[in-house]
Amino acid sequence: MHLTLPANKTVNLTNKPGSIISNSSLTGKIILILALLCLLSQVSNAQPPTFVRNCDFEPVENCDFIEIDTSAENTWVVAKPQKVFFDSAYSNDYAIMTDSINTYPADNHSYFDIPITLSFGNISFDFWHKFDTDTLEDGGYITISYDSGGTWYNILDVGIQIDTFFSNAGGWSQYSNSFYTDSSILFNGERGFSGNSGDWMRTQFTLYWYIPVSFGNFWGNGDIIVRFNFVSDSVDNGKEGWMIDSLKVFEERQGNVKELNQQNFNLFPNPAN
Repeated sequence: MHLTLPANKTVNLTNKPGSIISNSSLTGKIILILALLCLLSQVSNAQPPTFVRNCDFEPVENCDFIEIDTSAENTWVVAKPQKVFFDSAYSNDYAIMTDSINTYPADNHSYFDIPITLSFGNISFDFWHKFDTDTLEDGGYITISYDSGGTWYNILDVGIQIDTFFSNAGGWSQYSNSFYTDSSILFNGERGFSGNSGDWMRTQFTLYWYIPVSFGNFWGNGDIIVRFNFVSDSVDNGKEGWMIDSLKVFEERQGNVKELNQQNFNLFPNPAN
């Protein structure tokens, strides 16, 4: 049996005298598996991370992939910050925040969504943010739904990877862990960002091999929704809330069988013994 790999690489797996597996069918199977793995590594050709969307929330930018809740109680706005702690955006003039002038109200739940339709691969989020809330009571957290909003899961519960993030130039980049943890529990039982961030902080997370296969355009009215939530309890503490800027979304698509040139793959005999 011959397995012809790309770049004219051939492995002879014929079970006959003088072949590399003449004395052991087990050895032959192992070599066949290794050869196939070698082939698959060339076929998949995992592409470098692809920059998909970048939103600095400036008026001239196309941030239409972000959907802000339109209900009357929603406090998320895209504007120039005019508060004490929220005194300026991270980049340029505009950011998205829980009200640009007033402190956030009591008994509030505000959110904005990022709907996703993704072919097989990973998706990563990168953003800068500041927060000022009643510690371990009010705060912001991120959830995901795989059924168009029917069921929501805190992002900590769905197999994300914290710390490791794809850079725009390709490859891996390491950043400090700046995500909330299981011990950061808000008044509603969700884990989230709470207290005072002190300054701008950068947070990244990757939905690592966790997006189901979906066909169609990457952006659109898909079943998957990533939601940025902000909640407050019944006590108004005069805090400023949550502000986010320089939001980037990346994807890493994996190669597929259509990338394989059939002329570079020959298996003899067929079926193999």
